[in-house]
Order: sequence, then C-alpha cells, then structure tokens
Amino acid sequence: MSKQGVNKQLKVVESKECFVSEVCKINAEIFNKNLTKKQDREKESIERDKFRNTDAKLI
Repeated sequence: MSKQGVNKQLKVVESKECFVSEVCKINAEIFNKNLTKKQDREKESIERDKFRNTDAKLI
C-alpha cells in the first residue's frame, strides 16, 4: 500500500475514534444531567414528605 493510502486510512481511524469519543462525552453529559434531575426530584420528594409529616403533627 502506498504511503498516501496508509495516511488516508489513519485519518479515517482517527476520525472514527474522535467521533466515538465525542459520542461518549455527549452520553456522559446526558447521563449526568439525568442523574442530577433524578437527585433533585428525590430531594423534592423528601422535602414534601417532611412538610406533610410536620402538617400531620400539627393537626
């Protein structure tokens, strides 16, 4: 294979690796956002439960 052919193949591999890397970064960002949302919902739920328990004790 010619030097040009090898260089071309290397560029293709590099671009695929870059693409996979970018996809992994995006997936990690989405996962972290979803995890944060889930944690926020759990905190809100705990706060609501505390509030309800306080109301029940007052009655």
